[in-house]
Amino acid sequence: MFTLDAVTKTYEIVLAGAVAANQLPVVVDYVDITTTTCLGGCSDTATNSTTPVTIVAAPGASTQRHVETISVHNADTASVTFTISLNNNSTLRSRIKITLLTLENFLYERGKGWTVYDTSGNVKYAFSGNVSDTAYDESTWNGVTTIAPSKNSVRDEMELKADLINPAFTSPDLGTASAGILTNCTGLPIRSYLAGLTLSNDAGDTAHDIAIAIGAANVSTNDYFAALSSILTKQIDATWAAGDDAGGMNDAETVGNATWYHDHLLYNPTSGAVDAGFDTSITATNLLADVAVAAAGFTKYRRIGSVLTDGSANIVQFIQYGDKFLWATSVTDVAETNPGTAAVTRTLSTPLGVVVEAMLAAGAIAADTYFYLYLSSLSTSDETPVLTEAITVALEGTGITTIRGKAQCRIFTNTSSQIRSRVVYTTAGLTFCLQTLGWIDSRGRDN
Repeated sequence: MFTLDAVTKTYEIVLAGAVAANQLPVVVDYVDITTTTCLGGCSDTATNSTTPVTIVAAPGASTQRHVETISVHNADTASVTFTISLNNNSTLRSRIKITLLTLENFLYERGKGWTVYDTSGNVKYAFSGNVSDTAYDESTWNGVTTIAPSKNSVRDEMELKADLINPAFTSPDLGTASAGILTNCTGLPIRSYLAGLTLSNDAGDTAHDIAIAIGAANVSTNDYFAALSSILTKQIDATWAAGDDAGGMNDAETVGNATWYHDHLLYNPTSGAVDAGFDTSITATNLLADVAVAAAGFTKYRRIGSVLTDGSANIVQFIQYGDKFLWATSVTDVAETNPGTAAVTRTLSTPLGVVVEAMLAAGAIAADTYFYLYLSSLSTSDETPVLTEAITVALEGTGITTIRGKAQCRIFTNTSSQIRSRVVYTTAGLTFCLQTLGWIDSRGRDN
């Protein structure tokens, strides 16, 4: 774990020599934690050859800064060696020194460690060790009949023997690099992996362009691993074309009004190329059938999120944090007076075609003594709300002209973006409102 716990501590990067042509871009995600808050942040910079560059600034007072990810892309035309160090009030402590070939990518993820991706997006692991101050030579020492060498060499021998039971994590054990398949040390595929690939409204055209952040994921069939080494922007209002700042819509559809589109990562298993595009299909049926997509060899996909257009075919603004998607402005999906006491199916502003966990704000105003409001998933039994059981909002009053209640909750939708509501109240005059704040989408992690 990379943690900065003092205002004198930073992390910095420095190259072993001058670059041939291009400096290396660096992107860092972190979380600042205090006794009362937890706030995510992101910073980006570039190397400056042999001059150290701060990549994680010092936290504020009484704050711990936890580094979630560090990504370094070798944009130079030659191999580059760099060192990432902790700078504690000008005292440097090296954390890692590594060499990247041109166009390779380095990624640190909290809880996972270091990963290197080659130019095809395949995973390269290089966990080696057995560091000693005197080399071990089995021909001159067997631990019994001759004098032992240094203590580090004894430790090395123990590590080597332990590796027979607990093999080191090396590239052959972790997957087939040429095929881009991510596996664990037993050779079994790692299912449903996804990291990064955060979506956002691109600043160049927030109404029609979606920027996809650096990240990686297994494809939907879990037989290939697709890594995106730089930000990719795709245009929903233009027919699909390969590359950044290019069209993303499949040739069977055009961007429409008030329509959900799923953003799919695309992967070419022959070349290892990665791209993305839009489709109303959650399985990318139209996108994979697109003439240009098929010609480019993209046959694999992974859904990484969904976007909605408004009445003018513009993408509705949103913010994504991991699996959480928040509307920039909450959407009022229900505003109803005297809704009755029977169960009612409500349609929310959440992605169509997938089950998500809707984040809601519910409220009601009653002109009498009490009301009970219950929201539930349509996959569960319908229940009448009562005070002693499952209730989202409950208020009572005696001799009160108007009573109000509000609450936030999370309810699982069905694939039609629907949930159930049921209200109990004494007399006419109840107004019931339901706002969608956003949703939580596992994006295939649980498949």
